[in-house]
Amino acid sequence: MNLTTFLDVAIGLSLVYLGASLFVTIVNEYVAQVWKLRAKQLTADLQKLIDGKDAIEVLKANPAFRPFFEVGTIGGSYVDPKVFAQQLVGGLRTGAAGVATMNDLVTSINAMNDSKLKKQLLALSQVATDNVDKFVESVSGWIDRSLTMMGEVYKKRTQIYSFFIGLAIAAMFNLDTLGLATHLYRDKEAREAVAVLASDVVQNVSRETLEKCSKLGLEELRKDPACAGVNGLIESVQRRNETMGKLPIGWPAASVGSFPRWVTVGPGWPLTALAISLGASFWFDLLNRLVNIRHGMRKPVVASQPEGQSKP
Repeated sequence: MNLTTFLDVAIGLSLVYLGASLFVTIVNEYVAQVWKLRAKQLTADLQKLIDGKDAIEVLKANPAFRPFFEVGTIGGSYVDPKVFAQQLVGGLRTGAAGVATMNDLVTSINAMNDSKLKKQLLALSQVATDNVDKFVESVSGWIDRSLTMMGEVYKKRTQIYSFFIGLAIAAMFNLDTLGLATHLYRDKEAREAVAVLASDVVQNVSRETLEKCSKLGLEELRKDPACAGVNGLIESVQRRNETMGKLPIGWPAASVGSFPRWVTVGPGWPLTALAISLGASFWFDLLNRLVNIRHGMRKPVVASQPEGQSKP
């Protein structure tokens, strides 16, 4: 066995993981939309970030931000940090006349109730000196960075959900990593067929398309012509098309060499779930790299020389 064999095994596993992780991503998106998980997380994060009562009253004056701070309501799943900062800073000058100056803003901030937000705004005002626009920009950047860091909690939680959903899908479709790797290693025809399919996927699906289509529901995905390649990959894993039919996927389970099924399935399904939890984008990028490496390893075709003609 040469290096190409191991490369093709990696390509085959990456392709299966990509198809399965796309399915998991769609399920996650559906759950997030139905249960409003992103909106709930953003609402909780903003309430932790804006802890001053006067600032909350200022933001509640804007209908777009009111749901984030009223008891029993949930805001949207996105806020524009710049607009949020402008509303917050502008609202602190309620009743003040004329063009805003930093002196006015610092006076208004000092008049706020004691809170972590007040301390943060005062610290940012020291950097802005006398430039109000720079101050608003600093507040906007602080809000953006803070929400991004706080959003990591949501990402980690989603990854945990992805593992358990992936484990269920691995069992449902019998996606056994050890069984797949063993079969691909032993079956040259299956390796070559999967490598061809992987090459088609890489050529016909862009990363932008992948990210766009993975956020759609299954019905929307099937109806969108731009998502034909993504939908085809998901269905190839679900329904075992001609290429995937060469792999030990689905039920009834095919034996993998002389190994009993429980020997490979036991660790094989959790390994698949762990791989799927890395996300579709990870496997798409890796698949692109592997396919490009495989193309680069092809031996150049040497044109045949006419008889009697010597090489230059």
